[in-house]
Amino acid sequence: MPTSKPRITITLTEYQHAILRRISESSGRSMSGVISEFMLAAQPTLERMAHTFQQLKQDRDEDHQRVAGLLAGLNADRDRKILCDQSDVRAERGEKNWGNETTQGERDYSGGPADDQSTPEHLKQ
Repeated sequence: MPTSKPRITITLTEYQHAILRRISESSGRSMSGVISEFMLAAQPTLERMAHTFQQLKQDRDEDHQRVAGLLAGLNADRDRKILCDQSDVRAERGEKNWGNETTQGERDYSGGPADDQSTPEHLKQ
């Protein structure tokens, strides 16, 4: 007789199938009927398990978000520290306009800060 109840397909080991068949044959119920009765008997425990698994998943997702936020903050802090360290190093060297990156040679010949020892005498102004 057709039913409108949800259906599933499960895979059992040979041993599990043999046990289910023995219970079914000795009780006069179908194997699916035996499984349905098992599910009904275990329902309160299964409901608690489902709730616990949902809570664990939610907690894990929140932990992942928290860790991702912490990592993003650490990366931002590291990037700021790198920029500050670079700024400090350039300030110690007396470099100006360090945001416009040029090579040492370009600075030497473009009027930017240059090392007097590396600039040829005829190019010094």
